[in-house]
Amino acid sequence: MPAAAGFRGPGRLDAFEADLRRLLADPSPAGRFSEHGPSTEAFVWGADAP
Repeated sequence: MPAAAGFRGPGRLDAFEADLRRLLADPSPAGRFSEHGPSTEAFVWGADAP
């Protein structure tokens, strides 16, 4: 199956990264982002001690 035009080729990854950085510069001019993961819960159970 042939690749879509412009999808592959030299420098394509660099072009993608540059486009992404331009897109993200507006919401975060400092270029810093963080991912907020879900909270972690621990459930501990076992038999009652005699």
